[in-house]
Amino acid sequence: MTTGRVWRGHVNRFTPPDTFGGWAVDLQNADNANLEATVRLRGRPIGSVKANLHQPYLEQFGNGRFGFEIVCTEPVPLPAIYSGEVDILVTDGPVEYGTLSPDWEIQLFARVLEAARLIADFGKFDQRMLRIMLNLVTTHVPGPVADAVGSVLTLIKSDRSLLPDTVAAFDSTQISGLFFRTGIVSSDQAAMIGRDGHLFLIEGSNSVLEHFARPYGNAASAALADRWLALIKARQSAIEAVGARFIQIVIPDKIAITRELLDGSLSCPSATLAALEARAASELPAGCYLSGLTVLAGQPFATAFRKIDTHLTPRGAFAIFAEICAMLDRRLPAAVPFDRPYMASGDLAQRFFGHPLYEVCHAAHEPAFASGRSVIAERHPAQGHYHGKQQVFRNELAPIKLKAVVFGNSFFDGHVVQGSINYWMSIWFEEYHFVFSSEMDAAYVEREKPDVVLCQAIERFLETVPQS
Repeated sequence: MTTGRVWRGHVNRFTPPDTFGGWAVDLQNADNANLEATVRLRGRPIGSVKANLHQPYLEQFGNGRFGFEIVCTEPVPLPAIYSGEVDILVTDGPVEYGTLSPDWEIQLFARVLEAARLIADFGKFDQRMLRIMLNLVTTHVPGPVADAVGSVLTLIKSDRSLLPDTVAAFDSTQISGLFFRTGIVSSDQAAMIGRDGHLFLIEGSNSVLEHFARPYGNAASAALADRWLALIKARQSAIEAVGARFIQIVIPDKIAITRELLDGSLSCPSATLAALEARAASELPAGCYLSGLTVLAGQPFATAFRKIDTHLTPRGAFAIFAEICAMLDRRLPAAVPFDRPYMASGDLAQRFFGHPLYEVCHAAHEPAFASGRSVIAERHPAQGHYHGKQQVFRNELAPIKLKAVVFGNSFFDGHVVQGSINYWMSIWFEEYHFVFSSEMDAAYVEREKPDVVLCQAIERFLETVPQS
């Protein structure tokens, strides 16, 4: 018997191969815990459960006990989900309220998962069988679709990485230059292909392009600059009180230095960094602000940032390091040649084609005193996390007899390749501490009593001002 009662429900989750989740509520009797949800495959019941799991977001309807999770008695074929052969019948005893269908996201997920499994199966074929199958496919789907399938299968069949990022392993015959149309956006919508083989982060968790699209002089950017100036002053006072030198470093985004290689139409630097830079010289204590924008803009064009990565080249990292030393009145060699080629992948390189891309980078010859460097202490957070990572280096052969502490991010992190500022700091300073954090830990500074403390931020993170 079908009811005329007012009710609502939703199927919002499918976990392969057999589990559906969702909710159902009788709006005229919201505390009714007797509603039952039954999965039907082509009209045949394959799993039932009471819709009485508590979900906080459902408390808008009453006690919130309207959720369900149904584990079916058999695997559910993926095509049945998006072809309408699966529904969820909602009942209260003999009374039928109606049926629910998996929402469009579940249907899309099922389609993509089915396609991925088919492609994985195709990937098991030998080359001859692949050619036969692709020829058959081209008569049934549009050309671009057939090309995409062929590209994916090619990647699967040649899924191997090249050499590690070491100078000694460089072999130019293992990479090949290709041309792509500028403006192509990665499948995750986070990156874009620019000119001359440069890739740019445009979205991601920081909505990068939004920062550069804001007009100069806007109120929000001015307010952020106020907060950053206040923070830098507070940090400088706190560090000066313990007898150490303080330097705040702000590194610009790649777009700000090479916008001509993206499209050239953006406000660069961003309005927030522009506001901060304009006021730093006159409002901050002398010698406590390092403008990465000024330093990197002074490098030969398109040499400061990696082509397929958001981070610095060895030349760019050394330029920041050299400015740190200059602010501390420490001399470096007048010219450091970066003439040792090595091959590297990058953090934007696998977003486009599902396979690593590579570029040729150039490192400098390692100074003799680098052999004295050692890691004397380190702490690593859980796998996949970075915040809170700590490393302490010591080098008795280092020419700069100072103890430095840095609170920074991925532009410093890492000490093996020369594109990380840590590489240079850990070799040239007698004792060097790195803490992966946007906050300055005053207790850490008080305990370690360094000669100099550096805090580092990146332009796209200026929207979030640290607490300390």
